[in-house]
Amino acid sequence: MITAGPIYEPFLTDHVINYPVAGAVADIVCPRVRAESDRGEYEVYDKTSFKVVNIKPRVGMASAEIHKVSSGSDTYETKNYPLRMPLTNKFIKEQQKIGKNPELTRAEQLKSALVRARELRVSTAFAAVTNSVTLLPYNASTNTFLVQMDDFTNSKPFDIIQYYCAYFAMTCGILPNKILLNPFIEYTLATHPNRDTKSSQNVDKVSNPSLGNTLLNMEIVRGFMPYDTTKAGRTASNSFIWGNNIYLLYIAPDVSSESPTAAKTFDSGEFEGRTTGISVAQYAGNAGEPGIYIEAQESVDEKITCSSAIFIIKSVLANATPTVD
Repeated sequence: MITAGPIYEPFLTDHVINYPVAGAVADIVCPRVRAESDRGEYEVYDKTSFKVVNIKPRVGMASAEIHKVSSGSDTYETKNYPLRMPLTNKFIKEQQKIGKNPELTRAEQLKSALVRARELRVSTAFAAVTNSVTLLPYNASTNTFLVQMDDFTNSKPFDIIQYYCAYFAMTCGILPNKILLNPFIEYTLATHPNRDTKSSQNVDKVSNPSLGNTLLNMEIVRGFMPYDTTKAGRTASNSFIWGNNIYLLYIAPDVSSESPTAAKTFDSGEFEGRTTGISVAQYAGNAGEPGIYIEAQESVDEKITCSSAIFIIKSVLANATPTVD
């Protein structure tokens, strides 16, 4: 077995495993499964994976029918994603002055960078799924239903979501159990006139512009990590990594290498002698370099394993990035 990169340091690795990165949802919608090798075969699923099986009673000594969950297979090959930062004497002294552990600070910074890169990879893979519908401005002649949801006069966002949940069930064979959206979309839904926000006629409209934890029995997943889409040196143009979209998803409650689910991340960290997830190491610099390096890495391959279990409602808001007058 070939170990990619330096051996991990357990204390720093345990710390970053428990260190949250705000707005990151890749591990929720594309959960990690332990890969027994850096390359291998995985199961692919479609709507047949969720069909009710027609089990017939045994006749005499007849053999049982063979049950297949997957509709086929494909191959994965994990790639090692490393990133390091110097831990200089100057930085160590600065951190100690404010009562912080410099090794942990660098480990947290590296995890944040790796998580953001992974978030973009996963969102790009999801965005390529073709099961989708695009919302448009209201038009009395051509578009009275698929209206962008921040048109408070003409749109019916909950009717749209309910319709495509039913469509999802008909085309995939199971209801979505997660809905992924960004904070601007959630605010629009939470404050939309179509939302039932009264417990009785004598109670004022709720003031909390959030949707709680579930919507139509789907767990709400908030993908609110922004990123700058411009090249270095140009004026920043920030947007959400998951875009101006709503994703309806089926993610298996207990994902394994054999679970029918929308997507999986095959992680060969343990195979390579480290751990599943991001691991951290520290080592001396090259000859003549002062200080040491802190390095974080992960070995993964993110795959869509059931495209039928993903449906995208695109261009949800006409004003995707609200501005303040």
